[in-house]
Amino acid sequence: MEYHAHPIRWLFVGVMWIGIFTHEFTSTSYTIVNNVVTSYFNKPPGSTDVLGVIGMFSGAAFLLVAVIFLRFIKFRAQILSASTLSIVGIATACLGFVNRKTYWMVLVGQVLIGISGGLFHAIPLTMAASWFLTSESATVIGIAWNADSLGVAISSVLFPVAFQNTTQSNIQFISSSEVRQIFMESFLPLCFLLCISTVIVCLFSRNNPSSPPSLSQENYLQLEENTRTQEQNLMGNFTTALEPFKNLNVVLILIVRSLGCSIFALSVPLISSMMLGTFHNMSDSYPGAIRIVGALLSSIGSIVVGWLLDYSKFKKEITVVCVTGMLICAVGVFIGHLFGLVYLVTISYPSANMFNTLVGVCCTELILEIGYPSNPFIMISWFHITTGVLVFRYSVIIRSLMKIVNDASAAALPAVASCLALVLVTALRSDYRRSKTEEQGVI
Repeated sequence: MEYHAHPIRWLFVGVMWIGIFTHEFTSTSYTIVNNVVTSYFNKPPGSTDVLGVIGMFSGAAFLLVAVIFLRFIKFRAQILSASTLSIVGIATACLGFVNRKTYWMVLVGQVLIGISGGLFHAIPLTMAASWFLTSESATVIGIAWNADSLGVAISSVLFPVAFQNTTQSNIQFISSSEVRQIFMESFLPLCFLLCISTVIVCLFSRNNPSSPPSLSQENYLQLEENTRTQEQNLMGNFTTALEPFKNLNVVLILIVRSLGCSIFALSVPLISSMMLGTFHNMSDSYPGAIRIVGALLSSIGSIVVGWLLDYSKFKKEITVVCVTGMLICAVGVFIGHLFGLVYLVTISYPSANMFNTLVGVCCTELILEIGYPSNPFIMISWFHITTGVLVFRYSVIIRSLMKIVNDASAAALPAVASCLALVLVTALRSDYRRSKTEEQGVI
């Protein structure tokens, strides 16, 4: 068979980028100005925090159902469904801000955006399985993580500036119309971009290219078609959904990524509570600035590491370096809180956030390489299911340690988790099955 890479594939990457960016941008927007949203809807602060995490939960829950019942969802249906859900979700959230008593509409909108985010996060591996060369997949994965980080960074900058860093002492001067206007003017342009993306997908997208770009993609498509015709019952669905767990290396990768979620919980949603708890005279805006720096570093690093993974045969070694960096930064955060070293936590927090993102890029590429030829949609779904569940659990545990013991004890948990992740990733076998298929013509 003649292999050919189609240029239209990069247009699909653009659609994916907009979708992932939208998910992260909207999720961050509520929590970054928690006091404004809480005051507007007259709800407790916890209700606003729910808006920030409900999307991750709804996305994980949907993917759990999808790996069992929709494991053969086609690429075109996947990207169209994700775009449509995101459009409806944004429109619903905007309508929720029309009235101060319709908080529930914002919640429903964020649930829909979260489901679309789950689909969008699964798209990089789905595209890699049919549209992209083996030497391009990590770059696509890096671009996806870039959208994730930039969504957090831009939202973290835009909303505090728009609301002029409102505090509890002057929040009464923010009018309802101003809150409504800022959120609508921020969300609706994204809705417009997604509408354009949906039209583009309708006009140009196909489930598979007319000719696959390489042998590994051809094998993927053949295996998918064979499995589709053989299994038509619920038990067969469960068997296929659990297939990745038969590969010990895939299990190790999932555990490594799961341990890294503790770093994310510490350096993103809990950074303000941690830093203000240790450094009582610190400005409220300082932790937010550190989070922005971490997100910007992550957006740049994800592209760089994606490129390195594509053009290097040392994928495991690059992952070990990134996990080691994550461990060093986690220890830095712990020591900084233990001894009250503000300069150390200022450096360690954004660096930890960056290395955690790089580990995410590496693990996603490794699971595609080592898990080959398992269904990529199923593998990446399990990847994000574990992430979505564990970020919340880590957040609860770390916050409990902050209250029961102290901030240093809470910071010790991610350091221990990172140490264990380093041990596990070192034990990983460098069995790059997809690359071997390209080189030798066998699975």
